[in-house]
Amino acid sequence: MTAEKFLLPWRHALVFETTYEDRSDVFSDLVHEQSWQLHPCQKELFLNGSLITFMNPADGQGVVWFREAPTRFVRQWDTEALLSVRYVEGKWLAIPGLTAVDYDTHRISFSGGLAGRTKALHEWQSRRHPSSPKRDGLLLTNTWGDRSRADRLNEDFILQEIERAAAWGVEILQIDDGWQKGRTVNTSEDGVWNDFWSVADDYWSPDPKRFPRGLSPIIENARLLGLQIGLWYAPDSSGDLQHWKRDAEVIIDLWKNLGVRHFKLDGVKLHTPLAEKRFRQLIYRLIDVSDEEILIDLDTTDENRLGFWGQVKGTAVFVENRYTDWGTYYPHSTLRALWMLSRTVSPRRLRMEFLNPFRNEESYDKDPLRPSKYTPDYLFASVMLSSPLGWFENTGLPQHMLETLVPLVSVWLQHRSRLHDAIVYPIGACPDGYSWTGFAIANHLETHVYLLLFRETTKDSSCTFEIPRTITIPRSWNALAGGDGSATSTDNLVNVSLSEERSFLFLEGLH
Repeated sequence: MTAEKFLLPWRHALVFETTYEDRSDVFSDLVHEQSWQLHPCQKELFLNGSLITFMNPADGQGVVWFREAPTRFVRQWDTEALLSVRYVEGKWLAIPGLTAVDYDTHRISFSGGLAGRTKALHEWQSRRHPSSPKRDGLLLTNTWGDRSRADRLNEDFILQEIERAAAWGVEILQIDDGWQKGRTVNTSEDGVWNDFWSVADDYWSPDPKRFPRGLSPIIENARLLGLQIGLWYAPDSSGDLQHWKRDAEVIIDLWKNLGVRHFKLDGVKLHTPLAEKRFRQLIYRLIDVSDEEILIDLDTTDENRLGFWGQVKGTAVFVENRYTDWGTYYPHSTLRALWMLSRTVSPRRLRMEFLNPFRNEESYDKDPLRPSKYTPDYLFASVMLSSPLGWFENTGLPQHMLETLVPLVSVWLQHRSRLHDAIVYPIGACPDGYSWTGFAIANHLETHVYLLLFRETTKDSSCTFEIPRTITIPRSWNALAGGDGSATSTDNLVNVSLSEERSFLFLEGLH
């Protein structure tokens, strides 16, 4: 399929090609951006990034072009460039390539340079997937992050998890692989990772040994304590997802009969255009039947998946699997991923993890950036602009960790609706463990402006942040949470001080 070609009005436009690495099990930096300036000696560019941006360097006016499509790594069946730019008779012409799947294509204008691009893209995503306070951006925990896998899963354990989770503000307790009768390669030596329906027709019924009374008692107990239950699910990818309707009916039944509306979809293998088409049909069946009540977390950690731009409506993106057991969880690295992604992807769409930093300290030796060097509230702050994921067993958290988390979670809950209905601009340096970094947050009418700033492991006790001119800077700031620090504003600059390394400030602007 093709989309309409268009002329570029700027002879000397800057071109930005943004690509995403959506297999975070093997990649750490998930966003890369390459740039050119158009010049008649280079008469053609072939661009395969997920987002293509054209901007006039004279005034910051621009347009960003993209398709709601997986990355080129997934779409190996498409032989043409996603977009080619050609110099024809003194003008620049952008020509979309042919694709095997008919993707929705978008061209969004912006002003104000790349910060304006962030604003335009975040606003578009808010329109595409409007935020619901009962569905989006909720605090979710999942026991898989502590690597017990399904070994501890049973009714008694989950009831204990629910009670502990309710005590500190968790809203969704998600049960990962193992709740179902069927076994996967993650939960049994003789398990499978595909072709589930050939194993048993009741593969996706609750495990009768772990949950002899089914899931109803757990869900009712969670409801009484103010929580929801979420579930992990792996659609059958065999035969190009030929059983997508059966998978959809299982999920719809769990929603209708048990009220489950948060599902993490994993194990998906999109190896053909037909498989991708059917997976989209599954998603839209869930969206339509539930009247958009179901939220799907699209796991993008491995294999061939839809990624960050393959499906915006009705979904969030489960970004990373990181574990202290193997020394792969670093708080600065997760913050770096969020910071880099937020330039284009609305953070509310990202399920980003924080872990129990007191497990497996031996995995890190004396690494200065090891998780235990950070306070628990810092870890939560680093992902609280996303859809935060507590990647741990609640019953395994030490009491002092909960006591540190509760005050910040309480503040976050008070301001969350504004934070998640806002434009989030990354500011400062890109996180690397040794910088000053953060975010400026402004709702669409700029009636509320926030700053979330981090002093990483640096001896510099103060930093001056340049705030995008798309934001009207408040005259002063009120500290809502964080360390011992202060902030003052001059024009579009904010000078911030924090007395301790690895600390943060959450500030609300006062007009």
